[in-house]
Amino acid sequence: MKKILANQNNIPLAKLYPQAAKKRAVAKKKVLTPSMKAALKKKAVTNFMKGMVTTNANIKKLRELNEKPKPSKKAKSLTKDEARKRIKAMKGLSANNKFLFVNKLNLNQQSPRRVVRMAREMARLR
Repeated sequence: MKKILANQNNIPLAKLYPQAAKKRAVAKKKVLTPSMKAALKKKAVTNFMKGMVTTNANIKKLRELNEKPKPSKKAKSLTKDEARKRIKAMKGLSANNKFLFVNKLNLNQQSPRRVVRMAREMARLR
């Protein structure tokens, strides 16, 4: 059996997020001579690696540096008017089917998104 370490959670975050580690090191640099810059860079990176272990605050900081915000995948809701316009503009639907779907909207039988989706499917199956 392997021996379990007490502080197994203490993984340096610089290994998990190398891009963030580089950005942090660059931010710490000041205008100095080239030799001083190299020494300071090395020192900053080593201190950063030592100091960053898996705590919630550090993980949050590094994720902010490392990741771009993702757009939401939530579908935009439709109003009844927009749904009605879309259904009436569908070329594949017969006049009878258009009336049927618009009537479903008016009677609040189903949500506008669902009615438009059903109308699209009917137009496709034509």
